[in-house]
Amino acid sequence: MEERHVLDDWQEEQTSDKIDQYRRALRFLFYNLGIGVLVAGRIGLLMVQYQNNPERGYAWFTGVPDLVIIGMAVIWLFSGLGLLAIFRARHERPTDLIFALVIVLHLSTFVISSIALYRMFSSPLHLPT
Repeated sequence: MEERHVLDDWQEEQTSDKIDQYRRALRFLFYNLGIGVLVAGRIGLLMVQYQNNPERGYAWFTGVPDLVIIGMAVIWLFSGLGLLAIFRARHERPTDLIFALVIVLHLSTFVISSIALYRMFSSPLHLPT
């Protein structure tokens, strides 16, 4: 009788269970869309709140609430993870128009969120008084 180790069984199950990276990339794209709607809604509420007093308001992320900063950081993280997943998915399926659009959307989201985070953290935070 052949002796089998638990580690051998685990390695066999891991190789047979393949993660669909393309679906993971699409999931991260939908997560970004949902979080982006929440962040845009919060920025819209800020604009409405400071509509009559523009000097205290929304001049490129001065005095932004934590929800916007955390939301932008999560968008940056999910777009980076989506880029990683979509680049891993190149070997799973042929490249078509939708595949290229997912790459472009993840890349543009990553660049825009990187610029927004840089502006948020490089400018001094002026808290409203």
